[in-house]
Amino acid sequence: MINPVIMQLRIELEQTKKEFQENELKLKRIFYELSNLINPFYKSIQEIKAEEIEQSADELLALKATLLQKQTKINDIKAQLGE
Repeated sequence: MINPVIMQLRIELEQTKKEFQENELKLKRIFYELSNLINPFYKSIQEIKAEEIEQSADELLALKATLLQKQTKINDIKAQLGE
């Protein structure tokens, strides 16, 4: 019989890994958005999408913090499990 604490840690680990992967996918979407928004070959200043770039960059910063938090949590759980 598996220890309930270990089972709970394994469930939490898998959930955290899933959340991490979902956030990684969001991160890739943001990089794609930024690559489409940033165009060094503009014809006029009005074509520069600074507001959209700033919004995506803010989202990127928040997502990076979330990913770092999830990675730390994954590492902590693995350490508790002895992995």
